[in-house]
Amino acid sequence: MIKVVFISMLVLDYGYKLLRHFLCARQRKKPLPKSVRDIHDKEQYARWLEYQTDRQKLDMVEATVRFTAMLFLFSTDIFSWVYALLPGNEFGKQCLLLCTYFLLTTFINIPFQFVRQFKIEARYGMNRCSYKTFVADCIRSFALDAGLCCGFCVFYMLYRILTCVNQLMLNILFVLLI
Repeated sequence: MIKVVFISMLVLDYGYKLLRHFLCARQRKKPLPKSVRDIHDKEQYARWLEYQTDRQKLDMVEATVRFTAMLFLFSTDIFSWVYALLPGNEFGKQCLLLCTYFLLTTFINIPFQFVRQFKIEARYGMNRCSYKTFVADCIRSFALDAGLCCGFCVFYMLYRILTCVNQLMLNILFVLLI
């Protein structure tokens, strides 16, 4: 039942993205309104439309790849299989599974970020990034994701420790009162 809910949410999210993309593409085909024709330069506006169209196309390819990957992962029992392979208690397994998910989405994002930065942005003269900076940014992004995941795990472990200490103190107090 839970699997059906997750898959339904994925399909609805992807359907919404497709609808939004279709509506934006249809709107871009319309000419510049008369009320703003004297404000915007026709050539700049046409170039901006081309840039936005290229970005939207790449965004839809990225959304399709993500949707396909997540649909595959949720429709099969891969998450259950990975969960069974992970060592530790239930919480540790959940944290490691979450980290695995973050790793997967990070690796899916990297090629699309590269194309966005070095193909689309460069085509329109907006790329100020070198390959070295791009790699450094990817490493920083990965480190932040890993840090957030580990921070969540540490926070939860502290909560569990404090809960156990609190329970121990209550037991000691109960023994002392008897």
